[in-house]
Amino acid sequence: MRIKLKTTAKAVITVTFISVLTRILSFAYRIYLGRTIGAESLGIYQIALSVFFMFTTVTSSGLPLTISRKTAELYSIKKDDKVNSLLTSAITVGSLISIISIAIVFLLRSYSHVVFSDVRAKPLFYILIPALLSTTLYTIIRGWLMGKKDFFTYSITELVECSVRVLFGIILLNGIVLDLSGATAAATAFVLSDYLCAVILTVILFVKKFRIEKPYGLKAIMPNVASVTGIRLYSSAVTSLIAVILPISLTYAGLSQNEAVAEYGRIVGMVLPLLYAPLTVSGSLSVVLIPSAATDKATGARSALSKKAEKSLTLSVLCAGLFVCVYFAFGQEICRLLFKDADTGKYLLYGAIIMLPMNVNQIAASLLNSLGQESKTLLNYFAGTVLLVASILLLTRFTGAFSLLIGLGLCYTLTAFLNAKLLYKYTKFNMEFLKAGVCVIAISLSICILCVVLKNIVPMSTAIYILLCGTITFGAYALSVYMLGFIDVGKFIKE
Repeated sequence: MRIKLKTTAKAVITVTFISVLTRILSFAYRIYLGRTIGAESLGIYQIALSVFFMFTTVTSSGLPLTISRKTAELYSIKKDDKVNSLLTSAITVGSLISIISIAIVFLLRSYSHVVFSDVRAKPLFYILIPALLSTTLYTIIRGWLMGKKDFFTYSITELVECSVRVLFGIILLNGIVLDLSGATAAATAFVLSDYLCAVILTVILFVKKFRIEKPYGLKAIMPNVASVTGIRLYSSAVTSLIAVILPISLTYAGLSQNEAVAEYGRIVGMVLPLLYAPLTVSGSLSVVLIPSAATDKATGARSALSKKAEKSLTLSVLCAGLFVCVYFAFGQEICRLLFKDADTGKYLLYGAIIMLPMNVNQIAASLLNSLGQESKTLLNYFAGTVLLVASILLLTRFTGAFSLLIGLGLCYTLTAFLNAKLLYKYTKFNMEFLKAGVCVIAISLSICILCVVLKNIVPMSTAIYILLCGTITFGAYALSVYMLGFIDVGKFIKE
């Protein structure tokens, strides 16, 4: 079966373009928050968010992904009449779990301080927790849109949500409506925007002719839902654990409580969003691949699935490679310009290489989940996070906050290897992405050396250096990738 690359490419480009706009807006807002409330308050806000997101995994992780995959399968085997019933089941179960979870959280409020490394994050968490219901509805409906392959609506709703959150954040941080300040204003903006977007998506749902029908199929897919939820819940638990143990480990290493929280805020609130930037493309690719791969599985198109795995893994490495080049060459200057914080740049520089295994892991795990292998990706992720937590506990004393970056590197490398190996077992894809990874590292180091030499020879301002080296980096990288044969422009145009 020949892959319809033109259709796939169009979908990926659409999702990527809107996702890039969303990420830019979100990142600009993150910069605004960092400058407005400071690294310490941003760190406290991140701690509250990490605990909140741990709860969202119970209600809004396994259901959306599984609904997306099952919806695509139902359409491919001509059982469209079952889709509304399946979605009714998901919304009902997700809403009930959300409401019960919110009630339990408030009932156990007096015991909740044990999950926070800094008790100042507790009030923020209780501002955020009502958004559990709206987040659940929001993600389930978007999962349904993904399964229908309505990628434009799927992506545009995320951009709308981000835009509303930024608007509310600016209004509240400046005291235009309510007398709020700092992280409290940011948390309130999060909740208000989340509920507004849930309402918008519900309206879209009925506009697209959804009708409430007798529940169907939820019992059959619950094992898959449980596996995906387990992955996300475990991931959020690890994130929350890091929010606790990293600041504590830093204080044992000699930093004050405020300094430790500030370092945590720098890495999690400033550096990681930059490192996750390539996931905009690989994430868009995953959005398109999940229903597409589920359809291939349902129709027995193994050859098409193998080609998709090969091309998507290679593309993920090439996209990550461009960012590796950029951060190697002038990542410190970017942080100095964006955050006015010299310490942030060193974390970005040394953490850039993490993006390669991180992107491979995302694509491999997404494809495996589409094939119903959620329980195995959970085990692989568990193995990786053991290294992550161990790195923080054992290395922080010697490396400071760099222990988190080292741990993430080890975690994603092991998980990417295990998931890629498992994916190969099912699809027998070509290993072209390994060659791409080696070439990308060599290209990145060469461009980095060129830019550093240029900077030492010709003194220039930070802005001019970024502009000049950015032009050199993009041009040299594109030319290198083309000359090495990873991109066949002529073939792509013809298809």
